[in-house]
Amino acid sequence: MKKWSEKRKGLLSLGYLWIIMAVFLFFIRLWVKGRPDLLEKIYPLALNQKITGALSLVTGMVPISLGELFVYLNLILALIFAVFLGVKIFQGGAVRHLLRGITYVSLLFVIFMVIFGFNYERVSVRDAFMLVRTNYSVEELYQLNEALITQANALRQQVTEDDDGVFRLENSNQQVLLSSKEAFSKLQEDYPKFRGTYGQAKPILASE
Repeated sequence: MKKWSEKRKGLLSLGYLWIIMAVFLFFIRLWVKGRPDLLEKIYPLALNQKITGALSLVTGMVPISLGELFVYLNLILALIFAVFLGVKIFQGGAVRHLLRGITYVSLLFVIFMVIFGFNYERVSVRDAFMLVRTNYSVEELYQLNEALITQANALRQQVTEDDDGVFRLENSNQQVLLSSKEAFSKLQEDYPKFRGTYGQAKPILASE
């Protein structure tokens, strides 16, 4: 039992399994690229929706953006990793340290592909809704832009401003985020393909 435990610990510390899985998923993505029908057989959309729905419900319980914190955390880890790598180059053990870094990146890649990555290879919205691609003339595009400018200027007169004439939201950020969820629910009623379980949208610290 002791030998098995040591072997298992060594395998996980080197990360061979995660690296192999990352490489495997990378080639799987290349294989299904441009073939959404094949992807659906390997990784059904319904299964992906259940995974993302469960993840959304769990993370939605936290009032802050975990994705943003995850980015900050990994930036800090990358800096620490680079410092330690520099030290290891002179003290020895750089290869092992680098392998650990590759293992961590492989782990992130596996998680990303399972939850989000394969969705980039699914049927496009245009194909899903059978939208027809049409070529327009320069004159038609010009008229469209003129109409959009006129509409935008008219709507601009209806929004609230501060003393400097800068646009300001009438409601709080939290109310706007709540209304966005309601709008998405309405979208799902009109377009069933967008149905699913989604958590509440959250503000981020570095919004600008």
